[in-house]
Amino acid sequence: EIQKELEDLRQQNALLQSKQTNNDLIKNKLENKLRERMEEDAKNKKLIERKTQEKKMLVAEVLKLRNEKQELISLYKTEIDKLNNQNKNNIHQLQQLSEQQKKSQEIEYQSNIK
Repeated sequence: EIQKELEDLRQQNALLQSKQTNNDLIKNKLENKLRERMEEDAKNKKLIERKTQEKKMLVAEVLKLRNEKQELISLYKTEIDKLNNQNKNNIHQLQQLSEQQKKSQEIEYQSNIK
């Protein structure tokens, strides 16, 4: 009787040890998956941070270029306005010279007729 109980206990012990070994293997697999997932998450976090930094740098570059563009537009607008004014003055002076030449020619023509 005791021998049978002892044998039953040994069988139960062997079964429990087998289950424990199986559980340890499952636990190790799950821990490995968890570690891999955490490493992947850390990589993804770094990637997101890098992409965010790149985006911030690109936004800053775009703003810088926009400001430079506005400065150039202002600079060239001033230059263009200045040149347009000079052209208007030149045209006005040329018109005056042309009128004076016509008057001079008319006076010369009139004096030649007399």
